[in-house]
Amino acid sequence: MSLADHIFIDMCNDILTNGTSTEGEKVRPHWPDGTPAYTIKKFGVVNRYDLSKEFPILTLRRTALKSAPRRERFKNNNSSHKEKHHVKSMRNNRETPC
Repeated sequence: MSLADHIFIDMCNDILTNGTSTEGEKVRPHWPDGTPAYTIKKFGVVNRYDLSKEFPILTLRRTALKSAPRRERFKNNNSSHKEKHHVKSMRNNRETPC
């Protein structure tokens, strides 16, 4: 396991032991059988990584590295996404050489 995995596991354990449960509150998500899907949450969790030791990539969870560039290309080429998120194309921002 990588150092990022250990930090992730420690964070999950901290949330489970010190987090706030939504049990008893009115929650919107429900399980397929109709019971409320309560969560345990903790506000302001920050993970810090020392890049001189290793690049922080989780090996415990599946990471879709192949589809990440395709997703970014779709976001950059999709005009409705550009309008909604005020994305400007680099092609339109280039200065023409003299």
